[in-house]
Amino acid sequence: SQAGYTVLSNRPVIVEDLRTEKRFSGPPLLHEHGVVSGMSVIIPTSEAPYGVLGAHTRRRRTFTKDEVNFLQAVANVLGMMIERQRADAALRQSANEIRDLYNHAPCGYHSLDKDGMVVQINDTELSWLGYSREAVIGKIKFSDLLTQESGRRFQENFARFKEEGVIRDAEYDMVRKDGTTLPVLLSATAITDSAGHYLMSRSTIYDITARKLAENAMRMLARHQSVVAALGRRALSGATLVEMRDDAASQVARALQVDYCEILELLPNREALLLVAGVGWRPGILGHATVGPGRDSQAGYTLLSDQPVIVDELQSEKRFTAKALLQEHEVVSGVSVVVSTSEGPYGVLGAHTRRRRTFTTDEVNFLQAVANVLGSFIERQRAEARLWRVNQAQRALSRCNQVLVRASDEATLLQQICDVIVEEAGYRLCWVGRAEHD
Repeated sequence: SQAGYTVLSNRPVIVEDLRTEKRFSGPPLLHEHGVVSGMSVIIPTSEAPYGVLGAHTRRRRTFTKDEVNFLQAVANVLGMMIERQRADAALRQSANEIRDLYNHAPCGYHSLDKDGMVVQINDTELSWLGYSREAVIGKIKFSDLLTQESGRRFQENFARFKEEGVIRDAEYDMVRKDGTTLPVLLSATAITDSAGHYLMSRSTIYDITARKLAENAMRMLARHQSVVAALGRRALSGATLVEMRDDAASQVARALQVDYCEILELLPNREALLLVAGVGWRPGILGHATVGPGRDSQAGYTLLSDQPVIVDELQSEKRFTAKALLQEHEVVSGVSVVVSTSEGPYGVLGAHTRRRRTFTTDEVNFLQAVANVLGSFIERQRAEARLWRVNQAQRALSRCNQVLVRASDEATLLQQICDVIVEEAGYRLCWVGRAEHD
């Protein structure tokens, strides 16, 4: 076609008689319209030719150089307009991409004027806070979005920021519309005029909730380890079983921030567990209240399952039945573990709250660690008691041997043996009977 040949030759193409044209095959479009003469020029752009501008007649005509130049000038104007439209479209697309990047970035963006008023804010930060753009822009100061302590620190930092023009990694606690707290890390640079006067900030904030949770978990774990270590030292310092139980219950309640802590001892007949130590229970309960074994109580079920038992909602609990003691104290959630010894379970250590709570793996492990310390202490006390009884028996036997050697008559021997049994062996009463007429 004439247009195709114009692009191919990259210069104006003049046709005096289309019927005798040899440079290109005549296109049907021109023949159908009875075209005889014509001229065509490229519509140029900086990237590549946009297309072709042509003029044609149905009678033979020779186009002048001025007419060709005119047509090319028009084509050049068209090319510039097309190029400008493309540039405008590219700018709009770029602006939209930048706006999208600003609004949907994985961090919050905002700008504050000299009074700390929010003048710009992205969608990310708005979604974090739960506000609409209309409710924030020009209506809320950044300090109004902070807790009281964070607001005080922000006011101190903002004055210095306007002078220095930069702030890095400042931690604040923001308050969402629903009243919950959002911990953030803020960095900002200042936009100034030609005289260096502050105009507004470019601020970024990052949600550091996950980091704060990890930090709190680490601090909690350190506190738990400190409690377990302190109980271990107390166990080696000569504490009694009563002191150890009371201390363990108090430390667990404080460390886990629970309403109740309990230590239940499995009675010798194994038909009940006695509440021997605890925190938070009504007066008169300790040392008297008992719960059933097996599925008759949470403590009993803990012994039955021989593993930690976590209760999220006591009211809907189906694994065990009798819950009177816990329900009387309005318990909602709890966790319990076995206090084990090599001879068998001593009992159960438990912690409970009056509000719904899901106990974490770290908290369960902490409770079990305390139970293990108690179990080791009880086991050591039992071993020491057995050793003491063996030594006591040996002392009594040695004294009896001495009495036997030194006794001068039967009556004196029997009386002194009785004295040794009471004084050395620890019995309350000793007597010797003689069978008559035997």
